[in-house]
Amino acid sequence: EKDGYAPRGYSLRTPGDDFWRVVQEFIDALPLLVLVVDETNSIAAYNRALQRYLGKAERELRGGYYPKVVHGLEEPFAGCPLEESLKLGRWVQRELFDPPSGKWVASAIYPTPWRTEKGHRLFIHVVEDITVRKNAEEKLRQALDGTIGVLAAAIEVRDPYTADHARRVALLARAIAAEAGFTLEQAEATYVAALVHDIGKLYVPVELLNKPRRLTEVEMNLVKMHPRVACEILEQVAFPWPIAEIVLQRHERMDGSGYPDGLVGADILPEARALAVADVVEAISSHRPYRAALGTEAALAEIARNKGSLYDPVMVDACLAGI
Repeated sequence: EKDGYAPRGYSLRTPGDDFWRVVQEFIDALPLLVLVVDETNSIAAYNRALQRYLGKAERELRGGYYPKVVHGLEEPFAGCPLEESLKLGRWVQRELFDPPSGKWVASAIYPTPWRTEKGHRLFIHVVEDITVRKNAEEKLRQALDGTIGVLAAAIEVRDPYTADHARRVALLARAIAAEAGFTLEQAEATYVAALVHDIGKLYVPVELLNKPRRLTEVEMNLVKMHPRVACEILEQVAFPWPIAEIVLQRHERMDGSGYPDGLVGADILPEARALAVADVVEAISSHRPYRAALGTEAALAEIARNKGSLYDPVMVDACLAGI
């Protein structure tokens, strides 16, 4: 009959029986760190790789209290994979930082159909040292942050107003993304795209950007080229997100009246739709070189009035809920 985690439960005896010998030979052959732990956090078995990693004697490991032996803690830490697996009734995988060793590990807990002689359910805990990968990711992230900083600085040198505008748009866009239920990756992409969304304006003469009167058709067509210029610049950077495409689409509108490609509705990336709302709200509510600020009330009235026609209703609602 069913036993929660598996169709049957098997009672195990001591580490000296035939089953344990097979288990030990198997896990010793693995390059990963392996622990067999029961639901009381008692260590039932481990492999040589784990013993070498921890640098502990057998008497400290076998039968030891898992949180104490491995992490130096008296109680399981918050988010402990074993505790989560017990609670959820399924396997759990996490990437964790281990303070005592200063290393990053990928930790996975798998419930088994087996029980100890005392009736305690057994779990296989597999751990992989991913410190090298995490350090490489951090270096890549720092390089990426540096690239974003250089792009933002280039905008600021040319037009300080545009740089301040971009920072405010980025904060609002990230808030909209969170309220709209974006994944962490989507929210980060939206934030980064907002920081550099005006990079294409390096192509536009400053006198046009700050012109106090309505632009002529020729001047407006010149300004409308900046999303494509931005896209060409940003395509040269190996972002882990589609930043160039998001920035290219930020002036598109739900009804197809936007530019540069006249995209409609779902053809526009969600991140670009969030950025479009944030950009409009910030632009209307803030001071511009050619006019005084119109205020937050006017900005929110604009997106509410054109909800569904120009702006994505989900993003508008997220913005209204967050302000």
